[in-house]
Amino acid sequence: MGVGASLLIPRLMPQTATPTMQSATVQRGAIAQTVMMSGSTAPGGQANLSFGTNGRLAEVFVKVGDEVTAGQPLAKLDTGDLELALRQARASLASAQANAAETSAGPKASELASAASAVTSAEANLVKARSDLEALTRPKSADEVASAAAALEKARAALQDAQTAYDRVAWRNDASATSQAVTLQTATADYQAALAAYNLAIAPPKPNEVAAAEAAVRTATDALESAKVKLAEVQAGPTSGTIASARASVEQAAVAVATAERNLQNATLLAPFAGRIAAVNFRPGGNGLRSAAYPRRYSLDALRGRRR
Repeated sequence: MGVGASLLIPRLMPQTATPTMQSATVQRGAIAQTVMMSGSTAPGGQANLSFGTNGRLAEVFVKVGDEVTAGQPLAKLDTGDLELALRQARASLASAQANAAETSAGPKASELASAASAVTSAEANLVKARSDLEALTRPKSADEVASAAAALEKARAALQDAQTAYDRVAWRNDASATSQAVTLQTATADYQAALAAYNLAIAPPKPNEVAAAEAAVRTATDALESAKVKLAEVQAGPTSGTIASARASVEQAAVAVATAERNLQNATLLAPFAGRIAAVNFRPGGNGLRSAAYPRRYSLDALRGRRR
């Protein structure tokens, strides 16, 4: 913020005490005189002031010739961004404090239930993955092959009967809308399904299918282990390191709040002592850049003490 000013400060002398009169008998001899005086002197000086934070000058409260007292506001920066920063810092502190309190209190019932549910779900997924792999790689029994063959033969016979029935009405213009056409379509679908089941019963599993099923088992196993570790961590509660980290976050947030409060406080420039404004070399709305016309620092000149 480009701000500069001079403040002339008279330092006042205390009044001298009323002298005490003494009397003595006059005698002849050498005369010696000692004069005792008390008082104080105040040297002249200069104090250079500047805002303790950056910003845009919003208000100037004094003008040349004004008398000011110690601590009186002289000028103020725009505090909109500073106030927002303070609110955000306080919100972060409140969040950090809540997190630290929650961490120190240990696991919630809902967290325990969620972790236990994750283990149960992971166990079910592993059971299914293993079952799928076993079903894929286990050789089919003779009974299973025979059953698939019988189902295929039955479907073939039904398809032949349906085809024969349809052939009797195929000459009709509405043949595709007859019940024989519907029966033929159904028999065809049943035969295709039975054929696929029979081929699956007699054919070995494909390598890529086996690899995918094995990968699914490994993934489910890892997921179950992770879920068990998480459950154990939740049941054990927070570690000393976790608690220390949460408390450190609170301290950092508190420092941020103190910094934001100090920045907001420093946005108002105060007179360090009583005096009279001799010069004002700044104006509201400055952009905070250094320049010859608006130097950043702001000078306060003190007058030498004067007698009363």
